[in-house]
Amino acid sequence: ADCRIESLSIIKGTSSPCCKKGDIMPKKYSRQETWSCLETIKEEGKGISSLYQKNFVNWSGTSMDKNNPEYYSEIISEWLLKNIDILVGNNIRQVSRENYKVFHPELDENAPKTNREEERIAKELHKEKFYKELGEIFDYQVPLKKTQKDTGVGKIDLVAFNKGENNVYLLELKRRDNKETLLRCVLEIYTYWKQLNEVNFKKSFDFLPEDAKVIPAILIFKDSEQYKQYKSDHPNTRKLMKELGIQTFVVTPSQYTIVKEN
Repeated sequence: ADCRIESLSIIKGTSSPCCKKGDIMPKKYSRQETWSCLETIKEEGKGISSLYQKNFVNWSGTSMDKNNPEYYSEIISEWLLKNIDILVGNNIRQVSRENYKVFHPELDENAPKTNREEERIAKELHKEKFYKELGEIFDYQVPLKKTQKDTGVGKIDLVAFNKGENNVYLLELKRRDNKETLLRCVLEIYTYWKQLNEVNFKKSFDFLPEDAKVIPAILIFKDSEQYKQYKSDHPNTRKLMKELGIQTFVVTPSQYTIVKEN
């Protein structure tokens, strides 16, 4: 990540907290300091593709404002709603990969098992294939990179097709004990959706209709941190999800049943 914003700050006499390393917040920050991180990215005119990777997007808890402490996710979501053009515009470039269908050697029963929990869960969900409200999960760990030079470009955890709705869902999966914010999850899958070449993606899986709608979505566990935030007092985050067209699906841990949220 570009951490030049470390030396810039809207708050006179302080350094920006935007690029401090580590997942643990050493101190609390104000609403103004939080907005300064976003304002700097906007002024530089780049870095939106990696916004979801920024530390401040994953800050938990509330701001240091004594009179009106707010969740950091709510402060950031409010700013993004006021500056929605930086997300829905052309700041996140499309990566024109030709073929999205890849061979998964690990599907071989003799292949070594993965140690990555989210990948393991994705495989388990893929094996079940069909889910009433989601549709058929037809692939997982779908790469977005065209070449190795495409840094900061990830993989889509799961892709599903609901034939009755004619919808294709690109799913960002978070394991049950994942502590990332709901906002980070939302921004990650939205970024992947923007980077996807939809025409080439549909050609890669020839059973997908040309007129199928491709929708970014999150897949979270019912008792996870993301689910708690989704159901609690985070109206700005929920409004941002609606603006970006993010669909939510919830997994029940014991049976791996999947329910579509409104």
